[in-house]
Amino acid sequence: PVTLSVVIIGSNGEEPALRKELEGHADIKAVEPNAARGLATTRTHKADVALLVLDHAPDAILELTRQLSAQGECIPIVVSANKQPDNILKSMRAGARDFAYLGAEQADCVRALRELQLTRAPSAAKTGKVVTVFGCKGGSGATTLAINLAHSLVQSQNEDGSHPSVILVDFDRVLGDVLVFLDLTSRYSYHDLLTNMARLDGELLQQSLTSHAAGFRVLAESDQPTAIAELAPTDLERAVMFLSQHFDFVIIDGVHDFQEPSLVALDRADVIVCTMTQDIPSLKNASRCLRLFESLRYPSGKVRLVLNRYRSGGRLTVEAISDALSHRVDATVHNDFPTLMKCVNEGKLLLTEEPSARVAKDFKALSGLVHEAPVPKKRGLFGMWGKS
Repeated sequence: PVTLSVVIIGSNGEEPALRKELEGHADIKAVEPNAARGLATTRTHKADVALLVLDHAPDAILELTRQLSAQGECIPIVVSANKQPDNILKSMRAGARDFAYLGAEQADCVRALRELQLTRAPSAAKTGKVVTVFGCKGGSGATTLAINLAHSLVQSQNEDGSHPSVILVDFDRVLGDVLVFLDLTSRYSYHDLLTNMARLDGELLQQSLTSHAAGFRVLAESDQPTAIAELAPTDLERAVMFLSQHFDFVIIDGVHDFQEPSLVALDRADVIVCTMTQDIPSLKNASRCLRLFESLRYPSGKVRLVLNRYRSGGRLTVEAISDALSHRVDATVHNDFPTLMKCVNEGKLLLTEEPSARVAKDFKALSGLVHEAPVPKKRGLFGMWGKS
């Protein structure tokens, strides 16, 4: 990988240790103890990365992080000897690309730079589309939709006639349903992925991940809750970014709130498929969710509203729902509960078992909508690239 040029900002005694750790891994252009001069320093030296030491002037460092993130020319990585989770959260919300521990035995700053090099590699220049399926209300059929969307996308064609590479990611690491719905057993966990990221190339990654016979890959935790390793939001974000470098589509399921892990999936998404059903409680929750998406400054067109289990004779019409939400219903998926549950209970896929069913055609239409959706500029708490 190309050696990254680095400036160190805000250090007060950490410089010797950082130079020793980064020797042979980065080209240190300058060290500037004063955070107020940090922006000018990055511009003068045209650095790829700014290592920002948080411990001595945290407010100034966080403000510099925001400035660098908005500028988009020098990538901010916050470093600290303090392992408080609150420091990580504040740094990521300010727009840091990563957070590294000073003095870590595992050379955490080197780890952060190596992973950044992976994202800058020529083979990773073209990233896939991240699609997060978000259920406005429990029982809105988000997992069923995510699975059938993944299957439909892998059956579609790229412009060159090839089939897209697709991975289905279950973000509910404790009570996720993806493996159950697909009758699969996880063979590769988040921890496995994060531990081996530096040595995984595309071919090895494809071989390592859980594979479905339909052609898409799956990343989900083990069925044993005691085996699930604790992960920070930054770990989840690194996983999503890494997968997007190796797959045309990353479909994320298991997102149903606005807690920190969910915000990673929402912020990193190019498209949010927001599912609701044809009833008043779901309509109320959809209204709340759309307002929250707006408060997170998501671009117009990022959120696609899908009316699931649609009945043409329902009292709440598509037009009435659109008017109530002041948001277009982008797609409908007709109600065919018996057919879908038969597939779920047998661990089979709808598009394989009942390809001519109306609901199967709806999923194919939805995949076309997602396939053609433009990639918007990233925003939100964890949307660090192009944040303003």
